[in-house]
Amino acid sequence: MADLAKVFARIAGWGSVGLGGVVLVRPKQLGKVLGIDTTKGAGMALTFALAVRDMAIGLYLVRAKDTKGLRQGLLYRMLAETSDTLMTGLGRGVIRQPAARKIALTIPPLILIEWLIRTNLKD
Repeated sequence: MADLAKVFARIAGWGSVGLGGVVLVRPKQLGKVLGIDTTKGAGMALTFALAVRDMAIGLYLVRAKDTKGLRQGLLYRMLAETSDTLMTGLGRGVIRQPAARKIALTIPPLILIEWLIRTNLKD
């Protein structure tokens, strides 16, 4: 089970890298899908910042040398997902409501999956 958890942790890392890369390539279109008003400069800046953050966390997970690194990377991923939930669920201004609240509902199951993977990582 621990070996499978390591595989899933690396898949989560590649998923983060992929999502961040796609958002960097198509920020206006994906920003709108994520509930961010990309017609404003602050919305575009937020979209780019989230993409870079996702890519950085993903690369951290992909390049982790051991189980400790994978656990740390998954913790970063879970903190980022929690931040996204609060931002999209409660945010205003560059966050478009109610579209963003729908996105916020999809994030807690991801946090649960990441937590399950993290708890199954053993040395």
